[in-house]
Amino acid sequence: MLQAYQSVGRVSIHNLQEQAINEIGNENYLKHLSEAEKSMLQVVSKINVCLLNSKKNKAIEYHGII
Repeated sequence: MLQAYQSVGRVSIHNLQEQAINEIGNENYLKHLSEAEKSMLQVVSKINVCLLNSKKNKAIEYHGII
């Protein structure tokens, strides 16, 4: 199903390389953020897009990029 959205340009898949993972470890993110949340913020900053999220119990449960 994901490939259908990807094929029409509605979804982009970004894989973090080792350098990006190391950069995440060097950033000063808030302590309560999970590794998934930190990686999303990393991608968002690199591709210059907006991150929409809904917080539930201090974790990002839903997110999307427009």
